[in-house]
Amino acid sequence: MNEKTSGMLISFILLFDIIFVQVYGAVHNAYQCQASFVSAEPPKVILKEGIIGNSTIYTNNTSAKVEIKVMERGWKVQSGTGVINSGTSYTLINIEPVNLSKAFLLVSFGGGVASTQPEEQVLVSGKFESSSQLRFQRVGTTNPANFAWYVIEALGEQISVQSGTTQFASTETQKDVSINDVGNIAKCVVFLSRRSTGTDATQYSKAFVTGVLTSATNLRLRREGTGTTVTVEWFAVKFNDETIIQTGETVVSTSNPTIQSIAHVDITRTWLYMTWRATTNGLAQVSVRGWIENSTEIRFFRRTTTGTCYVRWFVIQMPAGVKVQKGFHDSTVTTEYIKDISISPVNTSRAFSFTTCDSTGTGRAFPRPFWIEALTNSTNLHLQRWYAGQESDHNWQVVELSNAYEYVLKIVNESPNPRKIRLEACNQTNIERLYNCTIYFYNATTVSRQIYVFDGEYNQRIGQWCDLLGTITVYIAIKVSIKNLGKSYIHTNLKILSTNTSTYNLMVITFEIS
Repeated sequence: MNEKTSGMLISFILLFDIIFVQVYGAVHNAYQCQASFVSAEPPKVILKEGIIGNSTIYTNNTSAKVEIKVMERGWKVQSGTGVINSGTSYTLINIEPVNLSKAFLLVSFGGGVASTQPEEQVLVSGKFESSSQLRFQRVGTTNPANFAWYVIEALGEQISVQSGTTQFASTETQKDVSINDVGNIAKCVVFLSRRSTGTDATQYSKAFVTGVLTSATNLRLRREGTGTTVTVEWFAVKFNDETIIQTGETVVSTSNPTIQSIAHVDITRTWLYMTWRATTNGLAQVSVRGWIENSTEIRFFRRTTTGTCYVRWFVIQMPAGVKVQKGFHDSTVTTEYIKDISISPVNTSRAFSFTTCDSTGTGRAFPRPFWIEALTNSTNLHLQRWYAGQESDHNWQVVELSNAYEYVLKIVNESPNPRKIRLEACNQTNIERLYNCTIYFYNATTVSRQIYVFDGEYNQRIGQWCDLLGTITVYIAIKVSIKNLGKSYIHTNLKILSTNTSTYNLMVITFEIS
């Protein structure tokens, strides 16, 4: 009897097991066939990496960690005008001390009397006599020579500068100069000024010089024509930051304007520097202006098709935070000596200009095409010459350099719907060592401080709501100074508010400051 009972029990268990499997399978299949898959909607607002600079950035689109090594990345610009008086060939100007390995000089000149002047009187070169003094020099001593200058200094490691003086003998058209290895020539720009021994106005064309690095250890300087001794002061500047440089040589002769294609740039932070060589003497023949026409094109123009100018150009796209204004201003009156150009306000302690011009007239009434340039205040670019009689058209640029750490994150709205955003500090570690730490939003038009630590304490923990318009990017940047070594952490929440609602999303961002 026990055996039967046992056998029946086993059979019952097996039967139950079979029924259980069949029922489960039926329900599972029905669910698969009749129900829709559940999927999570991707976020409309995402975080993306910014300019790395001195930081390391980790993002997964909805959270981020930014490791920031505190390093000064600001700039300082000193500027002024001067004159080499009659009877002397040079003048010295004192400046605030600079680091010569991180500073270079831009020079413009304008002659000095209302009559024809030879090259030796007009052409002015500039260099650092010492870390706190500039030397401006010409060859002749007759009549005064006016000039203007900008000293551009990186306060951090953004640039490395080599400089020197090179002389063309009267028979030479090319000079190759050995320099210390720069590593990557694609990150370099050559800035020049020069003086000449020409004793009449027939040889100005021989004093126009171009410069470019042909290798990591060679600077090549060139001119057209011989017969005068030309001395060049040069600065080979390597950009160590996120600056992108394009360079080339364009022939400007019979085509006006001459169009040169370039790779796409952001024109709001890109400027054009150029030097050129001229084959034929004359006001219009040696005077060429250049400008950035659009994001993929630069142009050059002369008032004549006689002779040729070989333009060595550098298109310099600088990191976010740099602002470039540019424009065209024509001198339609031959009697004009001064042009004042209104600009948007800039901080003159970190701003400079670079202007090129053409000239009418094919004679030798120099120095009519030569103008100095200076930012006389925050809203005015001043152009001046000392010998009128021909028209000049100017293409001007004003570059305002950044004084803050470049943006470390992007907040990207991939939806056409606008939102509002703000940052809130929710936790922190060792912020006592931070003397000044500012975390802020900015876009093309506005800046909004969100979190501010001053002297080791929060001065502001929560930012104001800012607009994040549809399909728009807002940048998060940080500016830091510290009291002592170590690491600090600021843990924040990025709040993203849907318009006309009280619903918001949170994204977590941690700033590690070392």
